[in-house]
Amino acid sequence: MTVTLKYLVEHGVTRAELARQIGLAPTTVTRVLRQQRTTTVTKRKVKSYLRQLKKGTRQMPPGLELSVQKRIALGTAIAVGGKTPLATIGLPAQVGKQGPVLFLDESFTDPTQMVVSLTAWAEGARFSQSLTEGLNPAGWYPGAESKAHIASPQRLNKVLGQVGRSMKAQLLWLPFRTFQLASGKQDPLYPYLIAILARVLAINASAFTVVLDQRSDIKVEQLTADLRHLAAFIYVETGRRVTLQGLLMDSKKSLGVQTADFLAFGGMHLLMPALAAFHIRRLEYDTLIGEPLYQRYTRLHREFAER
Repeated sequence: MTVTLKYLVEHGVTRAELARQIGLAPTTVTRVLRQQRTTTVTKRKVKSYLRQLKKGTRQMPPGLELSVQKRIALGTAIAVGGKTPLATIGLPAQVGKQGPVLFLDESFTDPTQMVVSLTAWAEGARFSQSLTEGLNPAGWYPGAESKAHIASPQRLNKVLGQVGRSMKAQLLWLPFRTFQLASGKQDPLYPYLIAILARVLAINASAFTVVLDQRSDIKVEQLTADLRHLAAFIYVETGRRVTLQGLLMDSKKSLGVQTADFLAFGGMHLLMPALAAFHIRRLEYDTLIGEPLYQRYTRLHREFAER
């Protein structure tokens, strides 16, 4: 957990109050906030004060937002604007850090059609204050789930604007008939796999981590097998070797999955010019499936899925 003086100021504490709490002059607090040179004694006082806050041996400063006080007490505070830890965007720490991370979600537009959203986070991705405040006005942290369907238009636009600028975001429209296998069974992963194929072909990288929201009808073993098959298909078609690792995550713990949820919801409700203004790539399944490569993948995948 990272708690800094800047974090406290950004969430309601005045510089004068920090100076009084720590026992420093207000001008010295300003120097600390600006990351200017300070004395060893000052650094020691600041470090001691922050450590006491985290341990609960020092009272929370007046003015600090209640939600932030709870996060500090729980050990879940996040410094906005710094490098995004894998755990913050929704990945266990043991997952390899090389290559983009693809988060996917879906929304259903009507009884015959769905939209699959995908956000691609580069290694060392940053998330801005606008994005976290869009997801949760009090600031996002693991466990603070925010659903797009209850967000105001202003919050939705704030999130989509950040997603479009910071990530390679795309939306894929598919008819429900794409779920059906010859046996009559449903194939819940196929829409995601088509979206992943389109994104991987457009990104020059050799390793990807694919993250889906947990669903009762999708098992991680099934996801792993389908991604391995997709990687083999890409190699045969293009000569390019890629590694695709799959994970199912609880959306409450994943900033990445929640941004994909906002993107899917926005895709249903915004017109194409608005999506283009946010730099969000829109794909139509009926257009993709007209290309020979996607036709071959669809045929091979269905044969693989029917086994």
